[in-house]
Amino acid sequence: MEMNVSKNEVRKRILKMMLPIVSESIVQMSASIVSMAIIGRVSVIAIGAIGLSSRITQLVWALFKGITTGQNVFVAQFFGADNKDKIRKVVIETFISAMVLIIIMQLLIFLFGSNFLDLFKPSAELKDLSLTYLKIASFGLPFMVIMLIVTSTFQGMGNPRVPFTITIIVNILNIVLCFTTIYGLKMGIRGAAISLISSQIIGALAGIYCLAVKYKIIKIDKNFLYFNFKDIVNIYKVGLPASFESIFWQLGAMVITFAILKYGETALSAYQIGLQVESISFMPSTAFAIVSTIFVGHYIGANNGAKAKIYVNEIIKSSFILTIIGTIILGFFPKILVGIFTDDATVINIASSYIMLMGFFSVFQNLAGIFNGALRAAGFTNVPMFISLLGIWVIRVPLILLCTFVFKFNIDTIWYVICLDMVVKCTLSYTIYKRKNIFESEKSLVENIA
Repeated sequence: MEMNVSKNEVRKRILKMMLPIVSESIVQMSASIVSMAIIGRVSVIAIGAIGLSSRITQLVWALFKGITTGQNVFVAQFFGADNKDKIRKVVIETFISAMVLIIIMQLLIFLFGSNFLDLFKPSAELKDLSLTYLKIASFGLPFMVIMLIVTSTFQGMGNPRVPFTITIIVNILNIVLCFTTIYGLKMGIRGAAISLISSQIIGALAGIYCLAVKYKIIKIDKNFLYFNFKDIVNIYKVGLPASFESIFWQLGAMVITFAILKYGETALSAYQIGLQVESISFMPSTAFAIVSTIFVGHYIGANNGAKAKIYVNEIIKSSFILTIIGTIILGFFPKILVGIFTDDATVINIASSYIMLMGFFSVFQNLAGIFNGALRAAGFTNVPMFISLLGIWVIRVPLILLCTFVFKFNIDTIWYVICLDMVVKCTLSYTIYKRKNIFESEKSLVENIA
């Protein structure tokens, strides 16, 4: 690792890392918007069905996103320590353990999907469509996990271009297949699920090719299945707090979905569209958190906390530019954005009020992502988890339930509660980030892997 660089060079490195990650998010968001627009022209309830089933599959995604975040922290620190052998070891052990776990979970979702959906108390029509989509989409979960592992590995090594390229391929394929199956083959919501699985399979195969053949990060030989259980425990110790953080959010989202259904299925469809459009502001938050984790991990692995601090400060400055752009787009043009998905006036009005507020409060989400990314990379993975637990289950969920079922306020009150939660979590993340003094502690994890 190069230790003495100017601030201009630091900014260039951040930009070089950010561009593929943000571009990857843009591609994913654009493909999701196009796919949702295709489905939305078929029926509004189809959007709600995909949103409802996604509450379950996203819970699985949250678990493995956290696990691969733990992998990412180790890969980043080993990259900073210039230890390629341990990078290979971490990737293989994460891959094997994750495959065993996801296959079990896929079977549970396929067999008991109806029971999971009953938790939301949907109408018969909504449940039927949701179950159809969920059962088919569940077969794509193992391939989704493989792509998470691939992304985590290459980002941790400072090479986000590989997952970006795979993302382009996957999402273009998904759009083409979605259009073909829904409009050409008239397969409806089944077509959407089949399109998703097909693109995930291609993405996973491309990822394995890059890991095993092109970059030779892993070797698939007779020793491939040998692993150290203690190593896996250490990886999961770092990753599971991030999993629980995401799971807290996903479980909270399930409760919020249940609350929104009290306002009707049209409101649920509007919320689902709002989440899609909101990803414009969520993109920078995710990207800045990843970049913060990568650079802090690299320099703590190289025992240079002072350099890690310089990178975080520059990332914070850079974040404001993208935040302003996102705020302008969401805050001032919400109805135009919602109009891409539907021409239903009620849906447009409900979704627009949500999107506008998210645009103006996105700065808190973006800053929290940077602080939490730095804390994770330094080994303080429990801190973001507890902040998420507090924000979701002490502020967001209880207040939304009170406003919906006790005080019976209108749906806009839910959006205000979400904004309050974002402000509180950002404030807590910043306070703990400053108090932990992570750049002097240099809490390296490189000794935790045999």
